[in-house]
Amino acid sequence: MYYMNLKQEKIFEFIRTFRCAKLEHLKGLLDIKDIEKHLKTLISEQKVYKIDDIYLLKNDIRNNSKILKALDLYVYLRNKELPIHWCIPEDFPFIIAFFRNNKVFDVAVVKEGEESLYSTVINRSISDRVILILYKREQQEKIKIEKQVKFCTIENGAVYFF
Repeated sequence: MYYMNLKQEKIFEFIRTFRCAKLEHLKGLLDIKDIEKHLKTLISEQKVYKIDDIYLLKNDIRNNSKILKALDLYVYLRNKELPIHWCIPEDFPFIIAFFRNNKVFDVAVVKEGEESLYSTVINRSISDRVILILYKREQQEKIKIEKQVKFCTIENGAVYFF
């Protein structure tokens, strides 16, 4: 029987919580030295699997592209001046929620063609502060939300607010 050490358990719990992660997410959010060594052990013990550059749990073959974009934003914001006190996965239409500067922010990722659906659902939600991650800047014109919204795009891990 294999027992995880505390660092491996921390990595495993992060991946279990968010369903997937890239190495840059784990490095940027967990502050664990030799994280690659611990990941190799988790992979060899079949606790975590690696497909391309994505780490995930066994039997989790869902499309993770939206979660990965939300984690890119989390890493970006965590490296800014104001700390993020907590971050949790959310239910549709949001991907994650986080607490920063005494405010809760809900994050949604909107693919092309989903603008109308997300506009309707987010307008009906109880969220006050929303960050929308768009695949293309031009999508902003199609989104009609009557709440405080910040828009951004993410390209190769770089976040661009507009």
